[in-house]
Amino acid sequence: MAKIDVAKAAFAGFGVIGRNPAAVLVWGLLLAVCGILPFLLVMGSFMSIFAEFSAVDPGAAPPSPDAMMPMMSTMMLLQPLLILLSIAQQAVLGGAVIRAVLEPENKSWFYLRFGAQELWLALVSIVFFVLVMVASMVISVVSIPLMVIGMIGSPDNTAVAFLVIMPFLLAASLAFLWLTLRFSLAFPMTFAERQFRLFESWTLTRGAGGSLFAVALILIAMMMVLYVLLVVVIGAVVLIGAGLASGGFDPAAIEAYFNQDPKALMTAVLPWIVVGSVGGYTVAAAMMAVLLAPWAEAYRQLRGQTPSAEPAIAV
Repeated sequence: MAKIDVAKAAFAGFGVIGRNPAAVLVWGLLLAVCGILPFLLVMGSFMSIFAEFSAVDPGAAPPSPDAMMPMMSTMMLLQPLLILLSIAQQAVLGGAVIRAVLEPENKSWFYLRFGAQELWLALVSIVFFVLVMVASMVISVVSIPLMVIGMIGSPDNTAVAFLVIMPFLLAASLAFLWLTLRFSLAFPMTFAERQFRLFESWTLTRGAGGSLFAVALILIAMMMVLYVLLVVVIGAVVLIGAGLASGGFDPAAIEAYFNQDPKALMTAVLPWIVVGSVGGYTVAAAMMAVLLAPWAEAYRQLRGQTPSAEPAIAV
């Protein structure tokens, strides 16, 4: 039986980024478009109705809930469209990452497609989401009575209730993690075999749960480190940008800069917002590759497929 090379699988996402940096930039652009356009659409609805009321009476109070109902109805109608857009985006980008691992020769259009493989991925995502929701509901249904029993046993000490429920929550969390890992290869399997594959992942991962758990631990550790680094870098960029824009690093100057007229402030910070958004979505695309590629690599190894003939990263 084929085994999983834990290190190779865990760091497969960095291989995707290193071999295809332009693809990651394009994925970030697609994330930006799919993230910003719906926001602008919704905000446009809000701004239009407020502009309409201001034109009638500039000093009028904000519109009442009844007056806002037409806009809210429009937003409710848009909600299914936004959900479909989100599902399609996840399927297309997820398919691109998996394709970069399993079909590296198909690199045209930066691995982006919208075909049968992506539709199957969308279906698996929906089913997986429903199963996760059902599992969460089951955990809640069981945990609430346990919490009540603990509170009845010691109404003056809420810590007792948590002590009663904690063993169950810990066991449920471990079971949930184990099931998730056993079904984690459903996505690359569905992509590769172009058929709905969910429960087949259980058979494929038999005997590989420990390796998959090790991959998950490495990914969690990497995400924690990257998160800290991002917080430090973003904080430094914001402080430096505010200092440069305000003409110095004096706290009073920075405070005065942000207290200026909103229109002038928006004009001044708009380039920073654009650059920050592009950078943020590019980082999000890179994170997506880091998190998704390992499972595609694990699937490739368990299937015993030969490594890609794509050239290694140039050093």
